Amino acid sequence: MKYRRKPVELECEEALLLFAPENKLSSLLASVKKRASGYKGEREFDYHLGLVDCNEFRIIQDVRLIHHSQVFQIDTMIFTPKFVAIIDVKNNGRVIDLDGERDQVYSDDEKLSNHIAQARRHKILLQRWLAERGFRDYPVEFFVVYSNPKVILQISPKYEKHFSRFLLIENFPFKFNELCDEYAKCAAFEGYVVAAKQVLAGHRPKQMDVLRTWGVTKEDLVYRGVQCSECNRFGMLRLKGMWQCPNCKHISKHAHEPMIRAYLIVVDEQISVSECCKVLGIGSRFTARRLLLHIGLISIGSGRGGTYKLPKR
Repeated sequence: MKYRRKPVELECEEALLLFAPENKLSSLLASVKKRASGYKGEREFDYHLGLVDCNEFRIIQDVRLIHHSQVFQIDTMIFTPKFVAIIDVKNNGRVIDLDGERDQVYSDDEKLSNHIAQARRHKILLQRWLAERGFRDYPVEFFVVYSNPKVILQISPKYEKHFSRFLLIENFPFKFNELCDEYAKCAAFEGYVVAAKQVLAGHRPKQMDVLRTWGVTKEDLVYRGVQCSECNRFGMLRLKGMWQCPNCKHISKHAHEPMIRAYLIVVDEQISVSECCKVLGIGSRFTARRLLLHIGLISIGSGRGGTYKLPKR
């Protein structure tokens, strides 16, 4: 089935960090930290998902569907013979206040998007999406899982009927198994595997123009040389077959790889030898060409007009 990958927004913003102008670095770094925290929470959930007995289930993660003009993205979907469960993973602060009187959600006194309204919306849109494809009677259930193990949930009486759907991460496998028990006497939905395949086929990956999103042009980008993975300083020196950081003396054979891949994500889908020299801060075209080939890029054209790109996944 479809398993979780690093979100495209996080991948693009991490790449932009390597070339971003000074006036964008602070806000960009804050965004990367926030997205990385969310991704970490999703991977924590994946560990607990492994505790669910899912031999006959179909699991799809990070699915993005479009119902007419409405786009909705679901962290995890579990297709069972009796129902499909959608799970949204949240990685918020220490105290989550689900305020039913004002229909608002707070995390450490900071107002958030309404997790309940979002879960309901995803449920309704998925039901409609499935119904249009002939799966009208397939029940849809939802969970909102909080991945911070120290979080405290405060749920007002208005939301008590949804209490069993808002969970601390370690409780998810047990609550999911309880839901399976509730459906034990229900008739199996024979088309659940086909429904999962339809969802996979309907997935529309998100695209991101990270330069436009952050208001940066190609001319604004700053090429600082190769970044050291130990001290994060730029300007590693190319020695014989390796890179050395002049600041902490760390040595690496592969320090150039994230720089080249970041260029291919942020700047252009192809890179020339001369552009590679500029990105890495080296003068040897021979070395640049060899490094491009050694990381598995595909060569297009020949001579000085030749370029290199990533192979298709």
